[in-house]
Amino acid sequence: MTLKLFWCISALYLALSYILWIIYFVWVLKYQEVDNVEQKLEIILNNSFSFYWIIFFIYVIFWFILIYLVSYLNSLINKDILINKIISIFWYIWATWLIFSWLILTFWIEYISTIYSWDLNLSLNIYSSINVVFQALWWWSEILGWLWILFISILLLKNNTFSKWLNYLWIIIWLSWVLSIIPNLWFLTMIFWLLQIIWFIELARQIIKKTNNK
Repeated sequence: MTLKLFWCISALYLALSYILWIIYFVWVLKYQEVDNVEQKLEIILNNSFSFYWIIFFIYVIFWFILIYLVSYLNSLINKDILINKIISIFWYIWATWLIFSWLILTFWIEYISTIYSWDLNLSLNIYSSINVVFQALWWWSEILGWLWILFISILLLKNNTFSKWLNYLWIIIWLSWVLSIIPNLWFLTMIFWLLQIIWFIELARQIIKKTNNK
Protein backbone atom coordinates (compact mmCIF):
# COMPACT_ATOMS: atom_id res chain seq x y z
CA MET A 1 0.00 0.00 0.00
CA THR A 2 2.80 2.45 0.94
CA LEU A 3 4.64 1.81 -2.35
CA LYS A 4 1.54 2.33 -4.47
CA LEU A 5 0.70 5.45 -2.50
CA PHE A 6 4.09 6.82 -3.51
CA TRP A 7 3.35 5.94 -7.16
CA CYS A 8 0.08 7.83 -6.78
CA ILE A 9 1.87 10.87 -5.35
CA SER A 10 4.41 10.63 -8.19
CA ALA A 11 1.63 10.83 -10.79
CA LEU A 12 0.12 13.84 -8.99
CA TYR A 13 3.52 15.55 -8.89
CA LEU A 14 3.88 15.14 -12.66
CA ALA A 15 0.44 16.73 -13.10
CA LEU A 16 1.51 19.58 -10.79
CA SER A 17 4.68 20.06 -12.87
CA TYR A 18 2.63 20.71 -15.99
CA ILE A 19 0.43 23.15 -14.08
CA LEU A 20 3.51 25.02 -12.80
CA TRP A 21 4.96 25.10 -16.33
CA ILE A 22 1.79 26.67 -17.75
CA ILE A 23 1.48 29.20 -14.90
CA TYR A 24 5.14 30.26 -15.00
CA PHE A 25 6.00 30.32 -18.71
CA VAL A 26 2.59 31.13 -20.23
CA TRP A 27 0.95 33.41 -17.64
CA VAL A 28 3.79 34.90 -15.55
CA LEU A 29 6.66 35.31 -18.03
CA LYS A 30 4.47 35.20 -21.18
CA TYR A 31 7.56 33.68 -22.79
CA GLN A 32 5.61 32.07 -25.66
CA GLU A 33 4.28 35.46 -26.79
CA VAL A 34 7.76 36.91 -27.41
CA ASP A 35 9.46 36.37 -30.77
CA ASN A 36 12.43 38.70 -30.40
CA VAL A 37 15.61 36.89 -29.30
CA GLU A 38 16.85 39.80 -27.18
CA GLN A 39 13.54 40.05 -25.34
CA LYS A 40 13.47 36.30 -24.69
CA LEU A 41 16.98 36.47 -23.23
CA GLU A 42 16.07 39.48 -21.09
CA ILE A 43 13.04 37.67 -19.70
CA ILE A 44 15.18 34.72 -18.62
CA LEU A 45 18.03 36.81 -17.18
CA ASN A 46 15.68 39.17 -15.33
CA ASN A 47 13.98 36.16 -13.76
CA SER A 48 17.01 33.90 -13.47
CA PHE A 49 16.45 32.95 -9.82
CA SER A 50 12.87 31.77 -10.34
CA PHE A 51 13.82 30.31 -13.74
CA TYR A 52 16.45 27.98 -12.25
CA TRP A 53 14.13 26.86 -9.44
CA ILE A 54 11.27 26.16 -11.84
CA ILE A 55 13.61 24.17 -14.07
CA PHE A 56 14.76 22.23 -11.01
CA PHE A 57 11.22 21.38 -9.89
CA ILE A 58 9.57 20.70 -13.24
CA TYR A 59 12.47 19.03 -15.04
CA VAL A 60 15.15 17.70 -12.69
CA ILE A 61 12.84 16.35 -9.96
CA PHE A 62 10.29 15.56 -12.68
CA TRP A 63 12.91 13.36 -14.37
CA PHE A 64 13.64 11.28 -11.25
CA ILE A 65 9.96 10.86 -10.40
CA LEU A 66 9.13 9.97 -13.99
CA ILE A 67 11.78 7.23 -13.93
CA TYR A 68 10.18 5.81 -10.79
CA LEU A 69 6.66 5.95 -12.24
CA VAL A 70 7.77 4.45 -15.56
CA SER A 71 9.37 1.52 -13.75
CA TYR A 72 5.95 0.88 -12.22
CA LEU A 73 4.18 1.03 -15.59
CA ASN A 74 6.80 -1.25 -17.16
CA SER A 75 6.30 -3.76 -14.34
CA LEU A 76 2.66 -4.11 -15.39
CA ILE A 77 3.64 -5.39 -18.84
CA ASN A 78 5.04 -8.79 -19.76
CA LYS A 79 8.80 -8.26 -19.93
CA ASP A 80 9.21 -11.20 -22.29
CA ILE A 81 7.43 -9.33 -25.07
CA LEU A 82 9.95 -8.00 -27.59
CA ILE A 83 8.05 -4.74 -28.05
CA ASN A 84 8.35 -4.01 -24.32
CA LYS A 85 12.13 -4.34 -24.53
CA ILE A 86 12.13 -1.93 -27.46
CA ILE A 87 9.88 0.45 -25.51
CA SER A 88 12.30 0.32 -22.55
CA ILE A 89 15.16 1.34 -24.85
CA PHE A 90 13.05 4.24 -26.15
CA TRP A 91 12.38 5.28 -22.58
CA TYR A 92 16.01 5.34 -21.41
CA ILE A 93 17.12 7.27 -24.49
CA TRP A 94 14.26 9.74 -24.07
CA ALA A 95 14.85 10.32 -20.35
CA THR A 96 18.58 10.89 -20.83
CA TRP A 97 18.00 13.15 -23.83
CA LEU A 98 15.40 15.20 -21.95
CA ILE A 99 17.51 15.98 -18.89
CA PHE A 100 20.65 16.47 -21.02
CA SER A 101 18.98 19.13 -23.19
CA TRP A 102 17.85 21.16 -20.16
CA LEU A 103 21.22 20.88 -18.44
CA ILE A 104 22.86 22.29 -21.56
CA LEU A 105 20.43 25.21 -21.63
CA THR A 106 20.80 26.10 -17.92
CA PHE A 107 24.62 25.85 -18.11
CA TRP A 108 24.82 28.27 -21.02
CA ILE A 109 22.25 30.64 -19.54
CA GLU A 110 24.48 30.89 -16.47
CA TYR A 111 27.48 31.64 -18.71
CA ILE A 112 25.56 34.20 -20.80
CA SER A 113 24.45 36.03 -17.65
CA THR A 114 28.11 36.73 -16.81
CA ILE A 115 28.88 38.39 -20.15
CA TYR A 116 25.50 40.01 -20.90
CA SER A 117 26.30 43.32 -19.21
CA TRP A 118 29.51 43.99 -21.15
CA ASP A 119 28.88 42.32 -24.53
CA LEU A 120 25.25 42.23 -25.60
CA ASN A 121 25.89 41.06 -29.16
CA LEU A 122 28.05 38.15 -28.06
CA SER A 123 25.39 37.16 -25.51
CA LEU A 124 22.66 37.21 -28.15
CA ASN A 125 24.76 35.22 -30.62
CA ILE A 126 25.55 32.56 -28.03
CA TYR A 127 21.95 32.40 -26.87
CA SER A 128 20.65 32.11 -30.45
CA SER A 129 23.09 29.28 -31.21
CA ILE A 130 22.38 27.42 -27.99
CA ASN A 131 18.65 27.87 -28.45
CA VAL A 132 18.83 26.25 -31.90
CA VAL A 133 20.71 23.27 -30.42
CA PHE A 134 18.29 23.10 -27.50
CA GLN A 135 15.21 23.18 -29.75
CA ALA A 136 16.64 20.38 -31.88
CA LEU A 137 17.40 18.25 -28.81
CA TRP A 138 14.00 19.10 -27.36
CA TRP A 139 12.04 18.08 -30.47
CA TRP A 140 13.88 14.78 -30.74
CA SER A 141 13.28 14.06 -27.04
CA GLU A 142 9.59 14.83 -27.59
CA ILE A 143 9.40 12.45 -30.54
CA LEU A 144 11.12 9.65 -28.59
CA GLY A 145 8.99 10.31 -25.53
CA TRP A 146 5.66 10.27 -27.31
CA LEU A 147 6.59 7.14 -29.28
CA TRP A 148 7.21 5.46 -25.92
CA ILE A 149 3.91 6.80 -24.58
CA LEU A 150 1.97 5.61 -27.62
CA PHE A 151 3.43 2.10 -27.49
CA ILE A 152 3.05 1.63 -23.74
CA SER A 153 -0.55 2.92 -23.87
CA ILE A 154 -1.38 0.31 -26.51
CA LEU A 155 0.20 -2.45 -24.41
CA LEU A 156 -1.56 -1.32 -21.22
CA LEU A 157 -4.80 -1.23 -23.21
CA LYS A 158 -4.25 -4.80 -24.46
CA ASN A 159 -3.46 -5.97 -20.92
CA ASN A 160 -6.55 -4.23 -19.46
CA THR A 161 -4.23 -2.76 -16.83
CA PHE A 162 -6.24 0.42 -16.34
CA SER A 163 -9.60 1.57 -17.62
CA LYS A 164 -9.81 1.69 -21.40
CA TRP A 165 -10.72 5.35 -21.46
CA LEU A 166 -7.48 6.26 -19.66
CA ASN A 167 -5.40 4.57 -22.36
CA TYR A 168 -7.56 5.94 -25.16
CA LEU A 169 -7.12 9.39 -23.61
CA TRP A 170 -3.35 9.06 -23.83
CA ILE A 171 -3.58 8.10 -27.49
CA ILE A 172 -5.75 11.22 -28.04
CA ILE A 173 -3.12 13.27 -26.21
CA TRP A 174 -0.44 11.83 -28.49
CA LEU A 175 -2.50 12.71 -31.57
CA SER A 176 -3.11 16.28 -30.31
CA TRP A 177 0.64 16.73 -29.91
CA VAL A 178 1.34 15.44 -33.43
CA LEU A 179 -1.35 17.69 -34.93
CA SER A 180 -0.14 20.73 -32.94
CA ILE A 181 3.01 20.72 -35.09
CA ILE A 182 0.85 21.93 -38.00
CA PRO A 183 1.00 25.78 -37.92
CA ASN A 184 -2.77 26.34 -38.18
CA LEU A 185 -3.40 23.87 -35.34
CA TRP A 186 -0.94 25.36 -32.82
CA PHE A 187 -3.81 25.87 -30.32
CA LEU A 188 -3.83 22.09 -29.78
CA THR A 189 -0.64 22.52 -27.74
CA MET A 190 -2.64 23.94 -24.83
CA ILE A 191 -5.19 21.13 -25.16
CA PHE A 192 -2.28 18.70 -25.15
CA TRP A 193 -0.95 20.13 -21.84
CA LEU A 194 -4.37 20.18 -20.18
CA LEU A 195 -5.17 16.60 -21.22
CA GLN A 196 -1.83 15.42 -19.83
CA ILE A 197 -2.70 16.97 -16.47
CA ILE A 198 -6.04 15.13 -16.52
CA TRP A 199 -4.27 11.88 -17.51
CA PHE A 200 -1.76 12.00 -14.61
CA ILE A 201 -4.50 12.84 -12.08
CA GLU A 202 -6.67 9.99 -13.34
CA LEU A 203 -3.67 7.63 -13.33
CA ALA A 204 -3.14 8.48 -9.63
CA ARG A 205 -6.81 7.75 -8.92
CA GLN A 206 -6.68 4.41 -10.69
CA ILE A 207 -3.47 3.35 -8.92
CA ILE A 208 -5.27 3.92 -5.60
CA LYS A 209 -8.34 2.11 -6.95
CA LYS A 210 -6.25 -0.92 -7.93
CA THR A 211 -4.70 -0.91 -4.45
CA ASN A 212 -8.08 -0.78 -2.71
CA ASN A 213 -9.42 -3.60 -4.86
CA LYS A 214 -6.70 -5.98 -3.68
